[in-house]
Amino acid sequence: MAPLRKRFHAAGWACAAAGLVLLASTDTREPEARREPGLWLWAWERYDDLSFLDPKTTGVAYLAATVTITPERVAWAGRHQALRVPPGTRRIAVVRIENRERRLDDASRHELVSRLASEAQASGAVGLQLDWDAPLSLRPAYRLLLADVRAALPDTIPLSMTALASWCVGDCWLGDASVDEMVPMVFRMGADDQRVRYDLAQLGDFPCRECRDAVGLSTDEAWPRLAPRRVYLFHAGAWNAEIVRRAMDRLQGSGRDAR
Repeated sequence: MAPLRKRFHAAGWACAAAGLVLLASTDTREPEARREPGLWLWAWERYDDLSFLDPKTTGVAYLAATVTITPERVAWAGRHQALRVPPGTRRIAVVRIENRERRLDDASRHELVSRLASEAQASGAVGLQLDWDAPLSLRPAYRLLLADVRAALPDTIPLSMTALASWCVGDCWLGDASVDEMVPMVFRMGADDQRVRYDLAQLGDFPCRECRDAVGLSTDEAWPRLAPRRVYLFHAGAWNAEIVRRAMDRLQGSGRDAR
């Protein structure tokens, strides 16, 4: 998620929303990390003091690194800002991918897979999430990357990916992608905003079934009414206890504005 266009940036894995009630999965085959806590906050590249959170109800999906694919190399930049969370807080490592090249060759992909798998396992996070607005020309490369990363990770570490909301109402090109979760981001949608919101209002959900397990929402935009699923929350500034309280009230259907 580019900070201004969408995106990323705060996260969720299950809770209740105004018209949405987020339920943890009861499938015992899923890793424990997939089932709780219910709500996840995206923590982007800024200092965030989240020591007020209740680890039983809220997790943190934090930007761990930003990768830039250039014609010369794959440049990896780790997180620069401090992040405070209470002991016992579950964390998902998020890696943002930017591309300045219209291709991802095999050597670069293998290097990236190795770095991603190492980051996920060394960070102590309970999951890995990739955030890449891959252009049409790089969709095949993205599918290969997802398959390779999933194969490189232990079964106990879920692989999640964000998805442009337009990907979930269009050609469903990610239908059999090698991920445990897709998170369509219903915010910062630009020219697709009206179309996506109209389709959701008319159909009641995303036409692409793979996009129905989770949703990404922003505290400063309208939220669609959807069936139960995991929720990730993005906030444009630093989180604080009041913002989180108001967002949770809104998720629970109080009708309060979470701005």
